[in-house]
Amino acid sequence: MQITYIHHSSFLVETELSWLLFDYFEGELPPIGKDKPLYVFSSHRHADHFSPVIFTKFGDYPQVCFILSSDISPKKVPEDLLGKTHFMKKGEKMEFGTLQVETLRSTDEGVAFLVREEERTIYHAGDLNNWFWKGEDKGWNAQMEKNYRKEIAKLPDTLEVAFVPVDPRLEEAYDLGARELLENREITYLFPMHFWKDFSVCKRLQATLGSSSCTVMQIEHTQQNWRLP
Repeated sequence: MQITYIHHSSFLVETELSWLLFDYFEGELPPIGKDKPLYVFSSHRHADHFSPVIFTKFGDYPQVCFILSSDISPKKVPEDLLGKTHFMKKGEKMEFGTLQVETLRSTDEGVAFLVREEERTIYHAGDLNNWFWKGEDKGWNAQMEKNYRKEIAKLPDTLEVAFVPVDPRLEEAYDLGARELLENREITYLFPMHFWKDFSVCKRLQATLGSSSCTVMQIEHTQQNWRLP
């Protein structure tokens, strides 16, 4: 499996059987072959996770499938691509070719995606996170934590790859969601995302979770790629 960091929360995953592109809205892409299916995921309608540009860039791929959160309006989809587009609500399960896709309810907008293909399990959180904001009421933050823990409890015990928000705007709580996820699930490779070009959070997260059996991937620039076993 090969993974390329595109930008913000966007990653391209290549498996033996397919291509998976998550939350693309801008950024340079490596060549994506047309010899196997391409699945384009958008976790919600926010402009830093979804753009109609995906239809322009990938609409002519012979085996393309767009898998969008149901909060994205069908009016954003070109009419000739509606047949290749599927909208998923929270808590749904669907199969697309070799993929089994399940959604979780985000603590912000839209959904998180849990994708299974053969023995591989890939989790893209979208904006599902414990968004602990200092300026919010204590009751609001407590409810946020409750909602977050409720959703991640629905994940399988082990995840091979997890793309997880690590947002420096949360200050010392930037890694709260990632830490809580690792307290409850075994993750082989954790990819930080949603860090607004502040690549330093990757090293900070590695230092915080250094004793964990999970490998925290060190993202240093866009178009960085990794080949995983």
